[in-house]
Amino acid sequence: MATFLSLILHAQSASDVEVSTKGPVGVKRGALVQVPVDLHVKSGLHINSHQPEDKYLIALRVTWDNTLAEALATEFPKPIQRTFEFSGEKSLSVFEGKLQLKQNFQVKPNATRGFGSITGKVTYQACSESECYPPASAPVRITVDIR
Repeated sequence: MATFLSLILHAQSASDVEVSTKGPVGVKRGALVQVPVDLHVKSGLHINSHQPEDKYLIALRVTWDNTLAEALATEFPKPIQRTFEFSGEKSLSVFEGKLQLKQNFQVKPNATRGFGSITGKVTYQACSESECYPPASAPVRITVDIR
C-alpha cells in the first residue's frame, strides 16, 4: 500500500525532467540541421538511458511531429553506469542531472517560409535510489525561422 501511495503522490509532483531548447533556429528549406535539446533531471532522480540494460526498463525516447521537418537520428550523450538498491548488483545505464541531446532534422523543401515550430515529446522513466516510477513524457518545442 505504501508503494502504491508513493506512486500516486509522485505522479502528482512537478515534472521530473525539464526540457528546453534555444531558438529561434535559422534554417533553409530542404537543409539538414542539428538542434540541441537540453534535459535537466530533478536532483535525487535518474532516468533510464536510450539503451537500458533490461527489457522491463523504459528507454529515453524523443518523438517528433513532422509537419515542417523530418526527424532523423537523435544523438545521445554517453550514459553513466550505476547500481541501485532495486537493481541488486546489476549496473544500469542511466542519465542524471543535466544532459544534452542533439536532434538531426531535414527541413521539408516545401516548408512555409517564416517562423514556425517543430514539436514533439520526450518519454522517460524516472527512478529514485530505491524505486522506479511510471513512464512519463514532457513536451518539447523548437522555434524555427525557415528561409
